[in-house]
Amino acid sequence: MCIYPKLVKRIVGEMVDDKIITQQEYADILKYSSKMDAVVEAVLKNKDNGNGKIIFCSFRAEIDDIAARLRDNGIERVVTFDGRNSAGSRKTILCERNDVLLLQIQTGCEGLNLQEHYSEIYFVSPFWNPAVEDQAVARCHRIGQKKEVMVYRFEMGGFKDEVAGLEVAGLEVSGLEEDTVDSMDNYIKRVQENKRAIASEIIA
Repeated sequence: MCIYPKLVKRIVGEMVDDKIITQQEYADILKYSSKMDAVVEAVLKNKDNGNGKIIFCSFRAEIDDIAARLRDNGIERVVTFDGRNSAGSRKTILCERNDVLLLQIQTGCEGLNLQEHYSEIYFVSPFWNPAVEDQAVARCHRIGQKKEVMVYRFEMGGFKDEVAGLEVAGLEVSGLEEDTVDSMDNYIKRVQENKRAIASEIIA
């Protein structure tokens, strides 16, 4: 829901059937995605700076939506790389000099040398394992890179609780305003910090 509301279309539809939300609210939920808007806006703002851009996503529908929106806004060389690509097409994609490469993070976070052309990285969402994100950044930030590497992270903030007694299972709300509920992104970020701290202690 934080990433792309259409990913939970079926569940939101059940909320209409259960009369939790109205049909109009259902339509509004699926119409907007502030995070996707922010990602596309940031990439378009930087589209003419000469830097190849890698966008790391988690879901295929998310990848397809961003790719379509970037193409519609004038970026021609936009390619996608995920579990749907054949081995042959993957090799072709990685050898090309594209403006934007959308990668499914589980598919392309390691084992790829992309520093020759790409120097901007966009994380649409935080990933549970911080080592996976570190590996993803290392696709560009490695020996042979001649440009400064820019990393952009998009995270949803907390939101106002307008429902009395709302409970969000497993999410901590400490450190927030009294009427604010934490976002999943913030929760994952704290999990990342805890994992980094544990790893640091063990390695030390």
